[in-house]
Amino acid sequence: MNKDQKLRVLLASHIGHPWGGISTCYQSLLLSSFPQKVVLTFIDTQDGRQNFSDTGRVSFRNVVITINHILRFVYALIKSDPVIVNIATSYGFSFAKHSVMIFLAKILNKKVVLAPHCSINKLIPSRNSFWKGYVLFTLKLCDGVIVISKEWLILKKFLPNLKIKYLPNVICIEPYLKIARQKNKKENNIVKISYIGHVGLEKGTIELLEAVNILEKRRGLEFIVYLVGKQGCKPGDLEMIKEKIQDLKIENKVKMLPAMFGDEKINHLSQLDCFVMPSHYEGMPISIIEAMASGLPVVATNVGGIPELVKHNRTGFLIEPFNVEMLADYLEKIINNSKIREKFGINGREWIRKNQDIEKYVDSLIEFFVENCKKN
Repeated sequence: MNKDQKLRVLLASHIGHPWGGISTCYQSLLLSSFPQKVVLTFIDTQDGRQNFSDTGRVSFRNVVITINHILRFVYALIKSDPVIVNIATSYGFSFAKHSVMIFLAKILNKKVVLAPHCSINKLIPSRNSFWKGYVLFTLKLCDGVIVISKEWLILKKFLPNLKIKYLPNVICIEPYLKIARQKNKKENNIVKISYIGHVGLEKGTIELLEAVNILEKRRGLEFIVYLVGKQGCKPGDLEMIKEKIQDLKIENKVKMLPAMFGDEKINHLSQLDCFVMPSHYEGMPISIIEAMASGLPVVATNVGGIPELVKHNRTGFLIEPFNVEMLADYLEKIINNSKIREKFGINGREWIRKNQDIEKYVDSLIEFFVENCKKN
């Protein structure tokens, strides 16, 4: 490839429904300067008709959908003749599907860069030695791996020769910076807190409800918590959450709202005072990046890539997973102190502006692609 020649890239990822971190990240990439700087072919590797809880399950329908995706991938691979293939993946059935794509791309002698968008503990569980071996074998086939959080750097221990590039999640930040600058003063004393994402047990939703129950019993706290999103990883989680709200009798403090996208989500963020994410596992949550860009303080668990975003006592508060008392205490500090909310919000917005803008990501991504193309 000549110096002035644009790199031919096949990007295999997902945008649109069902929404998640991968969708938002790669939609931002497609809307950035990236398509103008390379010769890009994009193929969607997900079925927008599926629910999030169905995407990682082994079922006849998913197998049929997977075969269709793989065939379309091979067609795009042959037709576009890319120099390098970038495949975004997650854990479980998602990785199994994308591993087949990796094998096929390598058979056709293509350079492959894999981008896992999940916690390393979810992709490589310590208790399943067969799956761990399969994942590491697949990663070894890749020419490079893009990781979204520093916890992934432990891969060097298992695969010392693998090229690893740390590129944390990014978004198109301008719409969020604008709403942060235009936030109105509060019309009443009710502090509005929100979680945005897939609602389920692994997202710490039960712990959040129990924390709300504790706060409800502490007098003088005026607040409301919004749970925004669809069912999480496991079928039945949503019904369990609804029952828990009724059992705790906190319907006046917790409002469940359907998933929001685009302008609707931006408008919701503009009305909030705090963002909360008590997940058990995470990669690097796009929703936290969006909340911080919007000028919101964050209370979140110290897992995955979250501490690379949320700086304790500077842009928010970090808690341990499952620790309901700690979650309640830090939410109470946020509710009671408008100066903390303002300070953390300003600090968080500035951090995102400097570190998580999509345009800074684009050049680093292309540089990594070119570096991998030089490998023998």
